Amino acid sequence: MYSNGSFGPSVKLLQMELDSLGYSVSIDGDYGPDTEAAVKLFQKHNGLVEDGIAGPITLGKMFPNDGTRDSISRAVAPTALAEKVIEVARRYVGVRETRGYNRSPEIDAWTKELGLDELGLSWCMIFVQHCYWVASKELGVKDVLRPDTAGVLDLWYKVPKSWQIHPIDGLPGDIMIMDHGEGKGHTGIVTGYGAGVYDAIEGNTNVAGSPEGDGVYEKTRKYTELKGLIRVPAL
Repeated sequence: MYSNGSFGPSVKLLQMELDSLGYSVSIDGDYGPDTEAAVKLFQKHNGLVEDGIAGPITLGKMFPNDGTRDSISRAVAPTALAEKVIEVARRYVGVRETRGYNRSPEIDAWTKELGLDELGLSWCMIFVQHCYWVASKELGVKDVLRPDTAGVLDLWYKVPKSWQIHPIDGLPGDIMIMDHGEGKGHTGIVTGYGAGVYDAIEGNTNVAGSPEGDGVYEKTRKYTELKGLIRVPAL
């Protein structure tokens, strides 16, 4: 969310977008009175509340969720943790279930590592948490992705709200969250983004993109498939 007093590269991209849409504004990274006035005019023309605050609804209208424009948050470079997580995830592309449904030596080890007693659980979130655990260990930083859980939506609702990112605002290293209803979800680690899509490395999927597949694959997902993303802060 951006308002009068906000400052930085993301504000500059917001101003550039306003200017490209015909709303004259200084492109200086400073969300001052002229930027606030331009946002209010944009809101007026789009039937939004004219409060001069570039919040999720206004940003969603300005940067539509169809890939025609990139999110303003992408001026922020991925952290060292995010880059390490992707590096770790790539090591496991090609891991397959070899001990039957939802099991392999690797998957069993990742499950036990999280302190989960039951083997054979749906493991897409187990894979994600393992990658963050290894990345944190290799960087010598605290692994803050808690609680340890195999539940995709369980983690989504337990992380701090500040970690929850709008689907159009993803960055490499973010954790994508898909909600299939009835408490079922799917997840993976974002590795890149393009026109309306995210590339991701996912566990427990397959060539067709099933949330109950047989291994770790690199997949492409539409923005509109996602409930949101989790961005784990680097401490």
